[in-house]
Amino acid sequence: MAPEFERELGRRQWENVAFYPSPANIAMVKEFYTNAKGFGNNHESYNSYVRGKRIPYDADTINSFLGSEWIGEQCQFVLAMDEDINYAEVEQTLCMPGGRFQRNRNDTPIHIRRTYLTPLAKYLMAFTHANIQPCSHVSNITTNRAAFLFYVLRGLNINLGQVIADEIKHCAHSVSNKAPLGHPSLITHLCDWNTYASTLAFRGSQESATTGSAGAGLGCCTIPDERHIQLRMVDEEEEEDDEDEDEEDDSDDSRG
Repeated sequence: MAPEFERELGRRQWENVAFYPSPANIAMVKEFYTNAKGFGNNHESYNSYVRGKRIPYDADTINSFLGSEWIGEQCQFVLAMDEDINYAEVEQTLCMPGGRFQRNRNDTPIHIRRTYLTPLAKYLMAFTHANIQPCSHVSNITTNRAAFLFYVLRGLNINLGQVIADEIKHCAHSVSNKAPLGHPSLITHLCDWNTYASTLAFRGSQESATTGSAGAGLGCCTIPDERHIQLRMVDEEEEEDDEDEDEEDDSDDSRG
C-alpha cells in the first residue's frame, strides 16, 4: 500500500507536508499561539506575532510555503462538510469487512477503531494525524477526521492550506489550556520564512535607495526553493548583532 499512498501524496502535491529541515522552536511556537488568541474577534484573521513580527498563517501563505498549488476554486472538502455525512459510505471506504463506527447511546457515530481500517486508510490516518489534523489519539479516528480521509480517497479536491489554517486557528482558540500545540514545525518555519523575507526586502529597499534604481532588490521577497536547506542562513556574519539582540529579548521575556 505504500506506493499507492505515495502516489496520492504526489497527485495532491502534499510531499512537503512532512518535510522540515530542523526541529521546532517550542518557545517560538508558544509565543505564536499566545498572540494568535488576540485575533479571536475576527474570524477571517489568520495572523499572529512573534518577536514583534507579523506571522500570517492564511491558506495562501501555507500553500505557498508547502508548494501546494490552489487556484481559485472552492474546496470540495469544505463544501462537503457543510452537508450531512453518509456514515455508511465512510465505513465502506475506510474499513475492512465488518468494520464500523463506534456509536453512543443515541446511535450517533463517535469514532472508528484503527484496527478496523484498511491498510491504506491506516497510512493516511498516521499521516494526517501527524501533519494535517494533529491528534494524540492513535487507537481510533474521530468522525470529522474519518470524513477527511473519506474525501481524500474519493478524490475530492482539498485546499490543504485552508484545512491546516483552520486547525491552527481552532488550536489557538481552544478552551483547554492542556490542548497540544499543533503544527509546531510548520509554525517555526513560517516564522523563519517571514523573517527571511522581511530581511531580504529591507536590504533590497536599502540597495534601491542607495543606487537610485526603482524597485531594485524587491524581487528578493520571493523565497527560493532552497528554503528547506538554508532558512536560517542569511549572511550569518551580518546577522550576528540581530541574534544578540534576540537573545537579550528572550532573557528579558523569561525573567518576566
